[in-house]
Amino acid sequence: LVLFLSKKMGRKKRTQMPAIVEESVPRSLVVNRTGLGHSGTALMVDFRRVMEPNTSSKLKARKNNTLKDFVHVAGPLGATHLVLFSRTDIGHNMKIGRLPRGPTLSFRISKFTLMKDIAASQKHAANQSLIFESPALLVLNNFNQPGNHYKLAARVLQNMFPSIKVEKVQLSSINRVAIFHYNHEENTIEFRHYNIRVRPVGLSRSVKTVLKTQVPDLSQYEDISDFVLQNADGYESDAEVMGQENHVVLPQSVGGAGNQMSKKSAIKLTELGPRMDLKLLKIEEGLCNGKVLHHSLITRTTEEEKETERVRQKKMTLKALRRQQQEENVKRKAEEKEKHKQKSIEGQRAKALREGKIVENESDDDDAEYYRQEVGEEPPEGMVFSKSRGGRGRGRGRGRGRGRGRGRGRGRGGYNNQREDRSDSNKGSRGDNGGKRQHNVDNNTTQKKPKKKFNMSIPMSAKGKKSFGKGKK
Repeated sequence: LVLFLSKKMGRKKRTQMPAIVEESVPRSLVVNRTGLGHSGTALMVDFRRVMEPNTSSKLKARKNNTLKDFVHVAGPLGATHLVLFSRTDIGHNMKIGRLPRGPTLSFRISKFTLMKDIAASQKHAANQSLIFESPALLVLNNFNQPGNHYKLAARVLQNMFPSIKVEKVQLSSINRVAIFHYNHEENTIEFRHYNIRVRPVGLSRSVKTVLKTQVPDLSQYEDISDFVLQNADGYESDAEVMGQENHVVLPQSVGGAGNQMSKKSAIKLTELGPRMDLKLLKIEEGLCNGKVLHHSLITRTTEEEKETERVRQKKMTLKALRRQQQEENVKRKAEEKEKHKQKSIEGQRAKALREGKIVENESDDDDAEYYRQEVGEEPPEGMVFSKSRGGRGRGRGRGRGRGRGRGRGRGRGGYNNQREDRSDSNKGSRGDNGGKRQHNVDNNTTQKKPKKKFNMSIPMSAKGKKSFGKGKK
């Protein structure tokens, strides 16, 4: 019974569950291309927190990883967007690309603030235990500007976050909001990340304390009305006194004390971070390459754009020709190698025929069957089964040394595929007389060497004998 229970209570083997990838949910890979420094690495980790849970939070990139490595691993992981952080002499940059063929948005990070710095500046920081289990709500503001590049940038940013259905969405699952606001005065895109909290309107702090799951301490009060009326004019949330703009009627019940359906509640936003001020530099057609659709620093004429496109098409054509030539060279070398192999096999077979090691009309069925039994597969085409006459002989007696003569029995032939069978019968063969005791022909008696007698005397040097005579040990 103890043995049975010990087996039952043993550690269970962990099994890896197959990943369930939903095609409709966008997923992102947030990695770095160069060394970012301490602050840059912390910014990259904070942006991963923003994109949770639809991102690889513990992805580690090596220095020798290239862009192709991330593209290849994005398919099995189901990633749809790639976010690259880098650092130059001017500052930090961020690229957002649509996998696998683009387009790519290139931003320069003018200013940024980390999550830990924002939390340190707040009096009451938000609880971050469970708010990252659901994706953030995306808000794009003031992107209706002249020019198609702003519309394209808004479309790429919109596709990074999962879409919601107003009819089926659960308000309790929306805990965060990510805001991209275009500032036309400074020509920058401001990014902010907030935590959404809902508080009932019109309830004092004491009433909210009573509504909580934990029962307050009422030992110092004669009646509960004393506790309720003590702080009747105090309010817990600053959102209740900010105005009527943040007051809403809840269509659903939301987690929290007093947040019931069809009741008025106030919405309060607490900043989580990070903050970033982004400046759009350029938009490329492909993934970090291809035709430049927009560039904020360089302006080109129509003729220059045509020339640039002509040079790019020429490079692509040369690249395709080199790839085709490489494939043809690989195919040609494989054919030459196969021809050389067949020619070598034919030469080995002709040489074996001339030396008499194999017979042309001799059947190799037995050797082929033996090869199948020993190796477990069919013999390769063109394999030569040579019959070696110099195999290990079978001596009559068990000798202590190796025989000198040729073995009696004909050993099994070796398999000669790539090289000639060079086994020598004189090496390692046991002869009829070499590997056994020598017999006397006259009296047929075995002659043994006399055994050495064990000498019990202790050899001593001259000096030792002299000292022994004086009585010294």
